[in-house]
Amino acid sequence: MELFLRQGYAATRLDEIAEQAGVAVQTVYFHFGNKRTVLKEGVDILAAGDDEPVAVLDRPWMDQVRDEPDPHQALALWMAHCRALFTRVGPLMRIVRDAAGADPDMAEQWEVNKRQRLTAYRVIAELLAAKQGLRGGLSVDEAADILFALVSFEVYLALTADRGWTPERWEHWTIGTLTADLLRWDTRPADTAALIDTTNLASAPGPSTCRPAVVGRQRLPMRQQLVGRHGDRLEGGDVALDHDPATRG
Repeated sequence: MELFLRQGYAATRLDEIAEQAGVAVQTVYFHFGNKRTVLKEGVDILAAGDDEPVAVLDRPWMDQVRDEPDPHQALALWMAHCRALFTRVGPLMRIVRDAAGADPDMAEQWEVNKRQRLTAYRVIAELLAAKQGLRGGLSVDEAADILFALVSFEVYLALTADRGWTPERWEHWTIGTLTADLLRWDTRPADTAALIDTTNLASAPGPSTCRPAVVGRQRLPMRQQLVGRHGDRLEGGDVALDHDPATRG
C-alpha cells in the first residue's frame, strides 16, 4: 500500500507491488488479477482491521452500539469506531477519490464505497430510532442522509488532510453536529463530548487496533503481505505503514 500512497494509483505497477511484497509478479496476478483488486483488498482489510470474512456491521463493537440503550452514548460509541476506521482507511480512500476522475475502475470503487456507507448508516439511523433518539419529525431516511453527508470521507479528508484537523477533533465536531441535527433535545446531555472517553475507546485492544504477533513475511497470507500487517495504520502524509467502507465489498 505504501506504493499507492507514495506514487498514486496510476503510476503504481503490478510488478512494483510484487517486488515490495517479496513475491513473483505471477503470484500477484494469480491472487488478484490487477492492481485495482489489490487496492480494493487493502481498503477492505484496513476497514475491518483484519483479514476475517466478517462484515463491519457484524463486528463485536457494533454489538456494543446495538446494546447501548441511550442514543447519545450509542452515537458516541459508533463515532469512536468511525474515527478509528477513517484514520486507517482515509489515506487509501484519498487515492481512490483522486484517481476516480480518470480511471473507471476507481470511479466504480468510490461509488461502491458510498453505497456501502449509506447501507450502514441506515442501520445506525434505524438503531437511533429504535432507541427513541431521533428528534421529532425526522424520518429514518432523512437521518441516514444526514449521517451519509457528515460521516463521509469527503468531509473527513477535507478537515484532516486539507485543513490540518486531528481525527479526534473531527470526531468531536461530528458528534456535536449530529447530536444537534439528529437527536431529541429532551434527552440531550449538557456536555456531549463528556459522554464517553472516546480516545481511550478507539485505542483500546480490539479487532481493529490489536497488533498481531511478529510474523515472518513468508508466513503472512498474500492479502496481508500486500497490505501490511493488519494491526498497523496508514498515515496520510508520510506513507509509512505502521497499520465501514462500512461493509465488506
